[in-house]
Amino acid sequence: MTKQTFAKRSVAGKNSESDNATYLLMFQHIREDREKQERKEREQFLQTYRSTYSDWKAALGDGCAALYKLNRHTKHGYCSSWERAVIYPVKYALVQILYRSGYGIDCFEHHQELDAKPCSHCEGTGRWEYDEESGASDKCYRCNGTGIFRQATTAKFVCFRFDVEGMKYCWHLPLKSVGFPFVTTKESSSFDGVNREGASEMSYGEVDAAVDLLKWIVADAVASGQLAAKEAA
Repeated sequence: MTKQTFAKRSVAGKNSESDNATYLLMFQHIREDREKQERKEREQFLQTYRSTYSDWKAALGDGCAALYKLNRHTKHGYCSSWERAVIYPVKYALVQILYRSGYGIDCFEHHQELDAKPCSHCEGTGRWEYDEESGASDKCYRCNGTGIFRQATTAKFVCFRFDVEGMKYCWHLPLKSVGFPFVTTKESSSFDGVNREGASEMSYGEVDAAVDLLKWIVADAVASGQLAAKEAA
């Protein structure tokens, strides 16, 4: 390597280090600006409901009514997986807030016996036919050739019942998802599963409005110290 080539590479290396430092500083500013914007939006979000409710406790009646509708919506055939992914976390958080705040009137475990579920991809044969003309097939990748998508199992839930402003509510949470302490008030019992007859469809706007209210209740409960931020996540 000549001295001239070495000098060029040294200069290029210094420029590269300088560029990296510039990029890091730029990304740091972008992150700080984004965090400031998120804090501003969060405060605006909280203020929106503070003009209607004095605090999260004052909103519990409307919040429970909203969750009641959302829970019925999750049972409807038109409720998307995306909507369920938005609804279930706020349901969990509100149930935890209600239980820890003394609104519970009953708490017990429910169990549901689930039969084995055949694989819909191979129709329970365990084989996937990839050439209709020749009938050539291979082991079904979805069930690994067993023909069973889900083995028979027992699903376990915790049933929470609440009395909020004279209205009775009952919600289930999967036992394995309950991360807060609870005390049962009666023996566990069997559960037949979701009552589809109680399903009710909501529009996207109605779902968004109900979820926003519940998010505000949770955020205000966290701000007041009723619920830790990590518990609401």
